[in-house]
Amino acid sequence: MWVFRWLISKTLRRSVSSYQEAWKLLQWQRDRLADSEIQHIEGALGRLRAAIQTPMPRAELEKVAEHELSEIGKFLKPYPNSFMQDTAETLLLVMVVVIAFRAFFLQLFKIPTGSMQPTLYGITQIDLINDEKRNAPNKLGRVIDWFRGATWYNLKSEGNWKLLKISEPSIVSIPKVYGSLKLTFKDLDAQGSANIERKVWYTYFDNPPYTTSRITGRPASLIRIPDNTGDPNMVHKDEFVPGEDIFKFLVKTGDHLFVDRVSYNFRRPQRGEIIVFETKGIEGLKQDNFYIKRLLALDGDEVRIGDDRHVYIDGKALDGENRHLAFIYGFPKTNFFVTNSTPRTRTNNVNTNIQERRRTVTNYTRGINPPLSSKFSGHVNDESAREVYPIYGATRFSDRLYTFSKQDWEQIKGKGYLAFGDNTMNSSDSRTWGEVPEQNLIGRPFFNYWPVFHDYDRPNGTHRYGWQNWPDAILTILIMCWGIWWLFRLPIIKTDDHALSIQTEPSKS
Repeated sequence: MWVFRWLISKTLRRSVSSYQEAWKLLQWQRDRLADSEIQHIEGALGRLRAAIQTPMPRAELEKVAEHELSEIGKFLKPYPNSFMQDTAETLLLVMVVVIAFRAFFLQLFKIPTGSMQPTLYGITQIDLINDEKRNAPNKLGRVIDWFRGATWYNLKSEGNWKLLKISEPSIVSIPKVYGSLKLTFKDLDAQGSANIERKVWYTYFDNPPYTTSRITGRPASLIRIPDNTGDPNMVHKDEFVPGEDIFKFLVKTGDHLFVDRVSYNFRRPQRGEIIVFETKGIEGLKQDNFYIKRLLALDGDEVRIGDDRHVYIDGKALDGENRHLAFIYGFPKTNFFVTNSTPRTRTNNVNTNIQERRRTVTNYTRGINPPLSSKFSGHVNDESAREVYPIYGATRFSDRLYTFSKQDWEQIKGKGYLAFGDNTMNSSDSRTWGEVPEQNLIGRPFFNYWPVFHDYDRPNGTHRYGWQNWPDAILTILIMCWGIWWLFRLPIIKTDDHALSIQTEPSKS
């Protein structure tokens, strides 16, 4: 195949490029040429194409290409500033392809929160101030950790210092590709001396040392004077001895992935699939955002969440036999206390119902292995969650008897879905705000492209680099093969045998 010869032969690459350029000029100038001239050009292009596809010595190919191109040049006129024209054409084509690709095929998405952990990770911070065995690596080690999605921040005291002030971190965004914050210290060993200043630098490609405050919605620094705001802070005191860590922590990026926007144009999403959707029109959510959750209930299902932390669809529990839910419901069931108590029923006596609820829920939910944040723990209703975490936020699924019924599905127009986060103890999902309208669906995860290297802080089996399943991988390989063929293809010249048989001899003058 001539493509393999193209990779190793500069002469062949130059001949192919000349052939493609001449074919393009012919299409642009075809309406200005006579039929006999077009026939002559097509014949020369046909012979050049045959020479490219036929194995021959480089010198012979170069001679044939020079001869045929000189014949073509008698009729085709190159445009002035052709390099600038080709560059502008290429840039425009790339822009159109990228925009179309993003709008109709694959869209970039970054996991911002931890609601899908440990399946997909959001932005996290790991405070290592008390971990004496784990120190900041050298420059090479930091580069390797960067490919794991982690950025190191570490500063040591060089004397008996007292922290006086920390500036606000500068926000990094294009075109400003770097930022910094400044720490000011007082040297306790040299009274009256000038204050000591140290800067922490970071770039657009790093995970910055600030997060978004849950209270104000504004950037909140991870490096600041100790306070009681409740936001994460990696500085725990204001006085330090020589060699002591002032702060030592990692900021880890959320998983980055491509979202397939094509599949749901041809089929409905399947139970257990992870879906990406926009929040427009969903009450209780910040509008014009994108969320990622796991779809568990389809329009019309009767849904409840049992005290055994399983979702029940029309009375039947979902379990790990569903290929999408193998990890979610893989926690040991033997860790729960089971009694022979009669399941309670709803009554009009509120006090009686509450007392009975407290008595029976204890038997079902308190066990050796309670639901934990960022662990596969099934899904909890409000009552079960409060048994472990008393200040857990209220949900629509109040207890194991509450059922999301067919009448509830009628609250929105068209089809809807219920989507829950895998991090059941730390997820705002359909348990709180209800349905996801079908029109809000964007797509499903297709390929996780970041981080590349395995992250040792994640549980085994939760590193998600690569395709989500084998069919997606096979499809991608087929499309890539087609793209390579299209890239290296030679435009076909439609000529008759007479045109190809025209032999033009080089001038003997």
